[in-house]
Amino acid sequence: MIRSRDLTFNEKTGCYNATVENTRPTQLTGVVDQHNVSCWSRIEGRWRPGENVPTIHRIELHEHQRTSLLKATSFGAVSVMPGGALLTAVTLIFICFVGAAGAQDAAPTFSDSPAKSVTAPATVPGTVPDTAEDASASAIADEPTTVVAPKATAPVVEEEVPAGPPPGVEVMQVKGRAVSGIETDVPESITQFDADTIAALGAGNIADLAKVTPNVEIRSAGATTAVFFIRGVGLSDFSSNAAGAVAVYQDNVPLNTPALQVGQLFDVLTVDVKSGPQGSGLYRNASAGAIMTYTRKPEGEYKAKIKSMTGTIWSPDAIDAFMRDTEGYVNIPLIDGTLASRMAFRISRAGPFMTNGCANAPAFEDRDIYDPTDGDLSVVNASICGERDIGLFETSRVPPGLKSKVGDRNVWDARGGLRFTPPGTDMDWWLSIHGGRLDQDSTLGQTVGTGDVNGTFGDNTRTGYIEPDQFEEFQEIKFNIAGVDSEAEFLMLDDAAIKLDAVTGARAILGRRIAETRPLDRRPYRGDYNKVGRTTRDTFGGFLRGEMPVSDRIDLTTITAYESYERFRDSDPDFTPDVLFETLTEDDSQQFSQDVKFDGKAAEGAIRWSTGAAFIQEELNNLSLVDVDSDIFTVIRRQFKQETTAVMVYTEAAFDFLEDFTLEIGARYNYETKRFRIGEFIFAAFPETFNEGSKTWREPTGKISLTYHINDTTQMYIKYSRGYKVGHFNSNSRVEADSPARPEFIDAFEWGYKGGWWDGRVQSRGAFFYYRYNDYQVFVFQDNPGAFTPPTLVIRNAEAVEQYGLEVSVNIEPLRDFVPDEIDGLKMIFRFGWIESQFLKFTNVVFRTNLIGQTFPVALDFAGNQLINSPQFKASATFEWPFDLGEFGTLKPRYDVEWSDDIFFDPNEGRGSLDLDGHPIQPKFALGQRAWWIHNIRLSYLTPVGNVEVSGWVRNILDQRVKTYAFDASFFGQAVINFVGRPRTAGADVTITW
Repeated sequence: MIRSRDLTFNEKTGCYNATVENTRPTQLTGVVDQHNVSCWSRIEGRWRPGENVPTIHRIELHEHQRTSLLKATSFGAVSVMPGGALLTAVTLIFICFVGAAGAQDAAPTFSDSPAKSVTAPATVPGTVPDTAEDASASAIADEPTTVVAPKATAPVVEEEVPAGPPPGVEVMQVKGRAVSGIETDVPESITQFDADTIAALGAGNIADLAKVTPNVEIRSAGATTAVFFIRGVGLSDFSSNAAGAVAVYQDNVPLNTPALQVGQLFDVLTVDVKSGPQGSGLYRNASAGAIMTYTRKPEGEYKAKIKSMTGTIWSPDAIDAFMRDTEGYVNIPLIDGTLASRMAFRISRAGPFMTNGCANAPAFEDRDIYDPTDGDLSVVNASICGERDIGLFETSRVPPGLKSKVGDRNVWDARGGLRFTPPGTDMDWWLSIHGGRLDQDSTLGQTVGTGDVNGTFGDNTRTGYIEPDQFEEFQEIKFNIAGVDSEAEFLMLDDAAIKLDAVTGARAILGRRIAETRPLDRRPYRGDYNKVGRTTRDTFGGFLRGEMPVSDRIDLTTITAYESYERFRDSDPDFTPDVLFETLTEDDSQQFSQDVKFDGKAAEGAIRWSTGAAFIQEELNNLSLVDVDSDIFTVIRRQFKQETTAVMVYTEAAFDFLEDFTLEIGARYNYETKRFRIGEFIFAAFPETFNEGSKTWREPTGKISLTYHINDTTQMYIKYSRGYKVGHFNSNSRVEADSPARPEFIDAFEWGYKGGWWDGRVQSRGAFFYYRYNDYQVFVFQDNPGAFTPPTLVIRNAEAVEQYGLEVSVNIEPLRDFVPDEIDGLKMIFRFGWIESQFLKFTNVVFRTNLIGQTFPVALDFAGNQLINSPQFKASATFEWPFDLGEFGTLKPRYDVEWSDDIFFDPNEGRGSLDLDGHPIQPKFALGQRAWWIHNIRLSYLTPVGNVEVSGWVRNILDQRVKTYAFDASFFGQAVINFVGRPRTAGADVTITW
């Protein structure tokens, strides 16, 4: 938190006098900026003994934003000596005044190092931050801030100082950004997570942060893929060439392909979630918003940190598997003031926590043969673990030697960087190289059969397999239909005719339990898997970033980057002991990007601007084998190559006028070309066929906003944005290669506020938005004619979509200054999101086959339905209360709670496919998840010096079962495939900082 108060002009000294408080040094950033200012500086703040405190090199202040202050540098820090409880340093900022008549207009800067001179890049409000340190996007700080104690730029002079400034003193009008707390000069909705918050939440990647972010959903259906939704906008496409509506960047480098977007978080400064279409700036395909991760730069001092975590799965439904995680960094200055290095890493391991019922199968020669001539008309006796696809006079095909414990995880990532600031220049160069490897069991889940006729949830799949836990529960319900609990469920059934038949009634009760009441069966982490493959992913990349002044008021930033990966996935996504559909996929990608940006401002600082261009070149190759084991064909071989070239030219400007208003405008021209070639070969059935296509899209986008600065601490804004996402080639369908999905467009209107009240004890931000979409891209199953032809996942355009809602976040520190300092740190954070969404016009045509084999098209109308992955309400809260124990250290308990409303994974509001008459087949929430709560607790102890922290934690205290995703394969495989969230976990970690 940063705040200034009591800003007054001292006519005797010719300086401004302000009290400034800040409590988070690790989040302050900036540059050295030398000006011939005769006034000296002091800052009021608090920090814990032993913590390194960055030196303030520059303070920037608007007259209407006196609480939004501070850029500091991590180069050159002072260290507080240990001893006792919280230390307090009280200092004042005296800012030179030029002319008595201009007392209210001047806001010069100061430096603690007269020998250095570095020009700070100009930053346009609302643009992407230039560096990790500048990643101070508008947000509510989710963690308590720490301290800042700069050195004075000059000693205190006792003699009287003239009222006016010395001749030749440079005066500049500047603006500041609060890295923590509420940012008061950026008109957009951003939620920011710092390193402390990420650690406290136990977030391994950015998907974990979505759980506590209003109107944000990140869903995973595998270890290396995720789909992103912000305010109901996104794309549920898990293909390797998927182009989501949320732009993902790390250190302003685009992570274009899904395989790169869910890497581990380590040595991170902040993660910013930007809600709403990004109509200007370097963002590509950001019709929903953007997620920006900023890592730490090398610094000019020796630093190191190591954190080790050990934990376990703690659930009666899962194996008590171990979890291990180690991360750290080493920062070494190589040449004082010129060259610094930083190396960081993270290693995560987790043991298998799921049970495979197909393990320890006997050798093939020791198995029974399915021979109905011997009077055994059933394959049950020849079955190993419930499989039914056993041919006549054959044995089970389940491989021997399968593992009984599955679901392990092994991943490591490392990053190294050099920072070079050539002596005698204002240049700053940062070279970063990173790489990593993931090696684990392919993601497993649970299948629910839908039966032979019109779907019966919890029944058999197409091969006849019934999950044994579901069958056991069905038997209990059927034979105890008169029991108290079951009878209550029985009487709740909608169809009175069902009540006349115990079997039908039991099926209906079981289906409701599995779909929404529990959900899933009693043992969601147990399954019968005839194949447990591996998933591996190797990543490598790096970037070179340069910052330098072009003139006194223009700065240049350039980022040249390369990203690549190679991935292998051997998976059984039907989650049964039979072969419904199994996949083997190899894919790789190479991406080159370049961004060049100029930032500047007018002489008087009332106009600030930014203009630049970004370029992305990517080549993606994919080869997959799909085994569907139907009566017509066995294996489909599909291979495709996609080449993408994208260019974005953008410009932004901000104008301050009438003292309290800021007008911002921005525009971007988007150019993109895709070349796509796909080949498909069906073994033992059809010859190989190829198709290819190319498409170029050109489209301008933009934004305009008006901000009113109500007072020193509060502002409100109105904003309009035009968003856009390019068209897309469907990589799962050969016939779609020459007809890509159309681009989507969004018109977004937003009103928001940000501010602080009660001397900064209450800080809040909020936004109300209204969206109107055209050609919204939706990922759906496309059933093909033929009883045993697998469905195709393709993107279709919904002609019109509407969304509106709001987000509110509130930070409260109710005890500050009312109770002793040792116990005044109580912080309460509340976050809330509400969204109303619906398809206004969306019809999808599928094919259906009746009982006599006739196939015909059926139009499915989804108009009026809620959008995918868009819960109506979502809320979370954090309560943290540090207790300063003086020479015994600090105790810090923390409680996090999250709640989500009902969520649907398909456009039919969780009901899945429709029957021949266009009616839903599956029960409610068969492809959705009912509202749920997750509770987490954490207790930390910090030593008096503050360099050692020991924490214990429990996550998902109530062991809540949550479906993370589901998709409907009922018309091909008579199954609904479910992915399950992790059970309760518990553990401890130790962090040591040098």
